[in-house]
Amino acid sequence: MHLDGLVILQKELRIFREMLGGLGKNTDTKGCISCHLSHYALAISYLSFRHRSSVGKKLFLSSGCRRFDRRINYRIGNMEKERPLYRNWKLYVSLLGLFILGYALLPGPGYEYHSRLTEDEKASFDVYLQDRLQEGAEKGARPGNEERLIRYGDKTPIAFLYVHGFGASRAEGEMVMDEIASKFQANTFYLRLPGHGTNMEDHNSVELADYLDYSADALQMMQKLGDHVVVVGTSMGGLISTYLAANYPDKVDALILASPFYEFRDKTGNVLGYPGGLVLAEMVNGGEVRDSSRDPKNARSVDGYEEYWYTKQYMSALVPLYNLKEYIARPATFEAVQCPTLMLYYYKNEQEQDPTADVNAMLEGFAKFGGNPLNRSVAIEDGAHVLLSKYVRTDKERINQEIVQFINDYLKAQEDSTREE
Repeated sequence: MHLDGLVILQKELRIFREMLGGLGKNTDTKGCISCHLSHYALAISYLSFRHRSSVGKKLFLSSGCRRFDRRINYRIGNMEKERPLYRNWKLYVSLLGLFILGYALLPGPGYEYHSRLTEDEKASFDVYLQDRLQEGAEKGARPGNEERLIRYGDKTPIAFLYVHGFGASRAEGEMVMDEIASKFQANTFYLRLPGHGTNMEDHNSVELADYLDYSADALQMMQKLGDHVVVVGTSMGGLISTYLAANYPDKVDALILASPFYEFRDKTGNVLGYPGGLVLAEMVNGGEVRDSSRDPKNARSVDGYEEYWYTKQYMSALVPLYNLKEYIARPATFEAVQCPTLMLYYYKNEQEQDPTADVNAMLEGFAKFGGNPLNRSVAIEDGAHVLLSKYVRTDKERINQEIVQFINDYLKAQEDSTREE
C-alpha cells in the first residue's frame, strides 16, 4: 500500500483509539466503532479483490449503513489507484474477523417521531383527510387505493383505524372492516401508507421513519373520531399497529392483528440485514424488480387483486420492511402492549399455514404481550396470509365472528369498569 493508504490506516486507528476511550460515555460510540471496523475491512477487501467481477466490487462496497458509505467510497476512490501490498492470508483472515466484529456491533435501525401534521390538520380531521387525499392524488394514487373515511357521527363511542400491509392498500381489510364498522356504527379510517397505491418509484422512496410518522399521525387524529380507538393491522400493518399500541398506550384502547409480520417465514429474507445483502437478494431474484404476480403464495387471490397490491416491487423497497421488523419485533415492544388484543393467523397444520409471515414468531411475540384477560389468539384454518380482503379467499364468517365477539367483550369490560367506578 502506498503512503496515502498508510495515512488513511493510521487515521482510522487514531479515531478508533479515541472511540475506545469514549466507550460508555457516548451511546453512539458502539455503532461508530463498528462502522469504522466494518468499512475499513470492506475497503481493504475490495482493493485486494478489485480484479474480480463488478458484482464482487458491489458486494464489498455495500455496507448496509448508508451514512458512512459515501465516506468509504471516497477513500476507496483515492486508494484504488494503488496496488495493495497485503497478500498474506493471515491479513485477510484478520480483516474478515474485523468485518464480522464490526457487523456484530452494528446498532439496529433507529427512529425518532417527527409529526408531519400542520396546525390546521391537528385542529380538524376533515382538513387532515383532504390534505392526505390531495397528497395521494399528486403522487398518482389509483382509484380504490386512496385513504377512506366511513363516518357515522362526529365522534362515535368506538372508532377503528386500519393499517394495511406492505405493497397493499385499504382493500386488504375493507371487506371485513366495512361490516364491522356498520355493525358497531363506528367511524372507521383506512390509512394509506406512504409509497403505496401509487407506483413502484414512489414505493421505493419510503423509509422506516415515513411509515411510523404517518401511522402515529393518523393515530393522533383518530382521537377526534372516537371515544375508544381500536387499531387494526394486517401483516406489516400489524407490525406497525403493535408499535403504536406499545408506544402510545393512552391512544390505543384495543388491538386487532391479522397475520402480524414479526418475522419472515422464509428466513433468507434476513439477508437484507447483512452488508451486501440487498445485492445478494437481487442476484437470487434475478434482477432489481421482484414480480409476485405468479407467486404461489398468492394462489388464493381472485380477479381484481392486482389493482390493489403491487405485484411488482423493487427489491430495495424491502429494506425498510426489514428495518421495521428489526426495530419493532423485540421483547421490549411486545411486553409494552397492555391493551386487549385479538390476533388472527392462518394455520391448519405444518404444511398449510401462513406462507409469508412466521406463525411461530407471531405466537412467541403475542405470548409476551401484557397479560390482559381479553387477549386471544385464533388460528384460521381456511385462510391465507391476507385474511380480511374480498380479493383473497378465506373463512370470512369465522373471522367476522371472532372480531365481533372480541369487540363485544371489550365494550362489556368497559361498561363493567364504569359501573364499578
